[in-house]
Amino acid sequence: HLTSKSAKTSTNQVHDKDGNMWEVFASKEYGLYGMHYKPDDSSTRYNIDKAWTQNVSYKLRTEVHMGKMKVWYNGDLKFEISVGDSDHYKNLYFKAGNYCQSL
Repeated sequence: HLTSKSAKTSTNQVHDKDGNMWEVFASKEYGLYGMHYKPDDSSTRYNIDKAWTQNVSYKLRTEVHMGKMKVWYNGDLKFEISVGDSDHYKNLYFKAGNYCQSL
């Protein structure tokens, strides 16, 4: 749920040893999108559903295995992202929920 004071809400996170590696946001401005944060401090935005709006339920699945991250949205595979198989991506942990990101 996005409040009147919240521009976006974090709904899914995958953490590596240094912090976020993947994070999904529900946003009033951009709909549903994911950010892939790389070890070199660069990032890439992946649009999951630009038309997503508040109060629309969805199912999101994220899997990281053998150097690939796969993301499904409502049962459909949206992305397969190469994350490498280096030590950086070992011992990942996942979080799901709603974390308001206020401006």
